[in-house]
Amino acid sequence: MDDEAPFDQATVMTAITNGRCIGSSFWVCPEARADDGLFDLMVSQNVSRLTILKMIPKFMKGTHVHEPVLSMYRAQRVVLESLSPLIVEADGENPK
Repeated sequence: MDDEAPFDQATVMTAITNGRCIGSSFWVCPEARADDGLFDLMVSQNVSRLTILKMIPKFMKGTHVHEPVLSMYRAQRVVLESLSPLIVEADGENPK
């Protein structure tokens, strides 16, 4: 991210957003602003799918950001690399 040193992170879910919501109901990056020129990121640790599923009510309210298994970041430039194939969904908001 930006000029920071790269880091390794096994993850079950990573979101790189320019808006607050995904699918209009999941406030993955609730402090994101589409017009600030920054990406907001949410990176989970490599936890079980059950752990993520249990957090869905918090994602729907945007109250998950302080969960110890999640890290929140903000950056202008993001590079994501993986040794194995990733499933990616691309979507975004235009602030204009």
